[in-house]
Amino acid sequence: MSDDTADPRAEFEEQAQAEPIDLEGAVGALAKLKALEYDRAREAEAKRLGVRVSTLDAEVRKLRGDAQPTEEVGGSPLDFEVPEPWETVDGAELLVELARLFARHVVLPEGAATAIALWVAGAWAFDAWRTFPKLALVSPVRRCGKTTALETLAGVVPRPLVASGVSPAAFFRVVEAHRPSLLLDEADAWAQDNEELTGVLNAGHSKRSAFVLRTVPAGDDFEVRAFSVWAPTVLAAIGELPSTVMDRSVVVPLRRKAPGERAEGLPLDFEEGQADTRRRLARWALDHVEALRYASPILPTHANDRATRQNWHPLIAIAESAGDDWRERAHKAFHALTPHDGDDSLGVLLLGDVRDTFETRGADRLHSTDLVAALVALTERPWPEHRRGKPLTENGLARLLKPFKVHSKQVRVGAVSKKGYELADFADAFARYLPRDPPSEPKQRNNVGGEQVSEEFRNETPSDPVSVEKLPKPNSGAGCFGVSVEKGEAQGGNGSDPDPTWFGSLPDGLDLPEVIDL
Repeated sequence: MSDDTADPRAEFEEQAQAEPIDLEGAVGALAKLKALEYDRAREAEAKRLGVRVSTLDAEVRKLRGDAQPTEEVGGSPLDFEVPEPWETVDGAELLVELARLFARHVVLPEGAATAIALWVAGAWAFDAWRTFPKLALVSPVRRCGKTTALETLAGVVPRPLVASGVSPAAFFRVVEAHRPSLLLDEADAWAQDNEELTGVLNAGHSKRSAFVLRTVPAGDDFEVRAFSVWAPTVLAAIGELPSTVMDRSVVVPLRRKAPGERAEGLPLDFEEGQADTRRRLARWALDHVEALRYASPILPTHANDRATRQNWHPLIAIAESAGDDWRERAHKAFHALTPHDGDDSLGVLLLGDVRDTFETRGADRLHSTDLVAALVALTERPWPEHRRGKPLTENGLARLLKPFKVHSKQVRVGAVSKKGYELADFADAFARYLPRDPPSEPKQRNNVGGEQVSEEFRNETPSDPVSVEKLPKPNSGAGCFGVSVEKGEAQGGNGSDPDPTWFGSLPDGLDLPEVIDL
């Protein structure tokens, strides 16, 4: 019988009965089995051969790979541009043009064009930061411009990778291999209730801890390897993202276009048309990354420390490097986009509602049943549908209050004594998480003559931009994210005199102050 007509099963059984054991022959016979036949035989054969099942699997896979054609891999390979930096760039002018670009194509709330422009610049100098926020584009319903905003971002961020879903493993493997800017749409569909993915997203907020540990095959054994999750990330979603992700993001609430509002559609070649923009951003990052690494900007005061000290630190630092006018714009954007009622996490939201309930009732103690009933009656709060559409319970209330060191106890209200809470037990939590008065804005430095800087984006370059010469001497390419370190002239120009009309024109009848709100 020829080799072509040989029965693999018979050959395997013949090898299994052979003495002494021929390891190579046994593995060769196993490699010829069909998948189901091999799966049934692998454990018994590994025991007979005196090897681990995992080792036998690896050897069979290796032999099958040598003996059979490689199967076609699905999907598309990832390919990223490394732009050649422009010759010289005015940072303030570049930021204005970025803000105008986003305001032209997306209907944005007050301050959003400023924040997005600063975030994009920060993505190009990504390794200058100890922490860097995600950009969360959220909307109450569909058709509010999230996808358009992502496509606009894809034209100007470094190494863009747009996707409508990602698994935890795909996230850390693509970041480790390619260090892209991740632009993730439909996040409400795949991020909610996915605790592992939420943990991976949260880990990417701080550079020092932006790693996940996984075991990988290493010969006949496994070893632990660290995978980076440190990458600029944009998340677009209907509704809110997990609270811990929102807490690590600059949040831009998008809304549907109102009658009378206009936004230009993106041309089919939009990304190609922004090639010079990316080159200018690459040059700006090379020139400023080292100075930004040690920047100590004046930050707006806010009850939520993370919102100011971590999320907005890179954005305010970039604004200050561009001059006083941009610093003022950044502060205005911060106040427009950051909630002023402190931390908006579920636990802090609950504390606020509990305090209001005690005050409304003029009580110093409440039974758990009464407190829960009052909370569930707040129809615009999450308590009526707290967990999978069901209302908050007494046990649920106790779980939410436990991290704040507030516990139920036996309390007497009137003639009835049962489990409840005393107002005095909340004093520490209220003082720490619910400040009564918002802190005042610190006095701004370099405010010449006490005059306010103009709120409008002007066509001309903002006054008094900080030039490269005013900053510490840069370390060319050190820590710069995704750009070539070689200088070169622009295609079709001398590299130092970009076309002043590269950003296009605004719609007819729409002047600049109406487009960009601060």
